[in-house]
Amino acid sequence: MEATAYFHIRNDVQLGFFIPDYYRQYSTIRKDHVYEIELAGFAYHLNKFKPQTFDIDRGPMLEEKKLELRKEGKEDNIASVQVSMNEDMCNISNGFFCDDADDISVIAKIDNIREFKFMDEDCYEIILKFDERGGNMALPIFVGKYKFEEDYIPQVGDTVEGVIWLQGFIRNDEGLNTVNVISTDNSDDDIDIGLLSAVREKEHNLDDLIVNALKEKSHAEDIMMFKAGLNCDPDFICNINGQRKYIKVMTGYFDTEQEYDIAYAEFKKNIIENSVFVQIIPLALVGIKMEEYYKIYYNGFAEINPEPI
Repeated sequence: MEATAYFHIRNDVQLGFFIPDYYRQYSTIRKDHVYEIELAGFAYHLNKFKPQTFDIDRGPMLEEKKLELRKEGKEDNIASVQVSMNEDMCNISNGFFCDDADDISVIAKIDNIREFKFMDEDCYEIILKFDERGGNMALPIFVGKYKFEEDYIPQVGDTVEGVIWLQGFIRNDEGLNTVNVISTDNSDDDIDIGLLSAVREKEHNLDDLIVNALKEKSHAEDIMMFKAGLNCDPDFICNINGQRKYIKVMTGYFDTEQEYDIAYAEFKKNIIENSVFVQIIPLALVGIKMEEYYKIYYNGFAEINPEPI
């Protein structure tokens, strides 16, 4: 599983980057949390920046110039404003000619260069240095020599421009809880430490407990969650005792055990008969009505791993 994530380098600049190992962190990464990320780019093309001057005859820049002239007591009947871009230019953004969210336009100075060969092709690792306009980043760019215009050979100190495929790794997930463990108001309830055994209200989201159940009751590792899949696709893929396991979990609340038994039998039959994953394991994590609360019933989690750890 792969994904594109978005982050801000300034309040007004949002960038997207491709995460090649997203499948490893699918169940832990959350929106609006702060993470340490490590970025690099593969250049579609990268060339020496050529200073240029052009006229802008519409838009906010022209209107701003007219306002400035009026404040100075001058005529504002100008038809255009001239803008110059020189070698001090620095920019990183989703450009006009970028097709995807993780295709990024860059203009920056070369801070360092390393030459190497890849599959007999001459390649460069180029470190682009951005000032505050680019988040003060030092960004590694990998580019084949054949991607340069004409006979251009990059040099430290050159200002270059190009379009890159921005990729990155999320290096930490500190402060995140994979599962929220909820306690009841009555301390006399018989509650497993780390696992919720009873809830007062039917509205509690039982999905929150599944990852903990896989870890604590089945000793699962490398858990990946796919809750948005098709009806008979696994919700979770994990390793248990060194073996890959494909797991589908039924959740829900029932007034009687008999109602649950009927529903689980139908669920299990449907999954086994219709899933393209021939080794899929149907489990259940449900609430069954007791006198004052719903008892949480874990069907099959412990049995996945009969061998002691």
